[in-house]
Amino acid sequence: MVDSWDVVAAYRLILGRDPENCDVVVAHAEQIETLADLRKKFFDSDEFYPPSRLVAQPLNWPPMNIELNASPEQLTAMRNHIEENWRLLGETEPHWSVLSQENFRTANIELTKDEFYASGRQFLHQLIVTVRRCGLSPGDALFDSKTCFELGCGVGRCTIFLSEIFENVIAADISPTHLEIARQNLERLNRKNVLLTHFSSFESLEFLPPIDTFISVIVLQHNPPPLIDALLSGILRKLNPGGIAYFQVPTYRLNYNFGIEDYMNAALPLGEIEMHVIPQYRVFEILHQNGCRLLECREDAWTGIQDMVSNSFLAIKE
Repeated sequence: MVDSWDVVAAYRLILGRDPENCDVVVAHAEQIETLADLRKKFFDSDEFYPPSRLVAQPLNWPPMNIELNASPEQLTAMRNHIEENWRLLGETEPHWSVLSQENFRTANIELTKDEFYASGRQFLHQLIVTVRRCGLSPGDALFDSKTCFELGCGVGRCTIFLSEIFENVIAADISPTHLEIARQNLERLNRKNVLLTHFSSFESLEFLPPIDTFISVIVLQHNPPPLIDALLSGILRKLNPGGIAYFQVPTYRLNYNFGIEDYMNAALPLGEIEMHVIPQYRVFEILHQNGCRLLECREDAWTGIQDMVSNSFLAIKE
């Protein structure tokens, strides 16, 4: 482990400030083993290099080789692995697994919980201005929507604010441990218009009722490409005419390739956050196949990864 004084020095020299409190210093010292790891942690942090500083990526990056056509059995196996992984993350680091910043670790979350959930309101503002930017009236396209479906609700960070503007919210997650924390938060706030549902199988999508709005951010990226493909296709089929879809997913990563058999045969570790992409052209195809018209596709900074392109999509069902 590194020394606490090393952690304090990293804060002052790299971030230009003192640590928030002693608990944060102790947590860093216990979790980081070498000075090299400490330097990397601080240089890679959002505070030192915030996502807003990301610039447009080069247009001459080579194509990726991504296999998308998985069998139902392979999709089920992938889903089961992702659930097992996120169940473990929910038991150990439920808030950090949603927003991977050190101040949201379990050791620190009691001091930063208000900041964590406040970020959900920031997302709601982003959603509203995106709808307005695309020439839609939020009163028609958003607030009058009866049913909103949120894929990957996690611990309810955004759910609690979505419940303020939608008549009904169906909030789904693959992790039962995250859903339990979300349930406790919703009960504490007396939000009775939210139905929490466990994405326990692909049959879960078949039982999803017709929806007016589909929302998902920093969720699809943690699933293998065939799973992203199947989720988007299945959910967009449920979108009512005139309904809107607002979702984020990475669409490129330098030197990223994906083979189904390679992934299935790999000894995939648990407790680590996987990052995947789906080609942008395939997202366009899925939207078209499900009768959706693209209104906006913007590069965003949700991943904070320098060699990755992430896009936020807004579409409307014709």
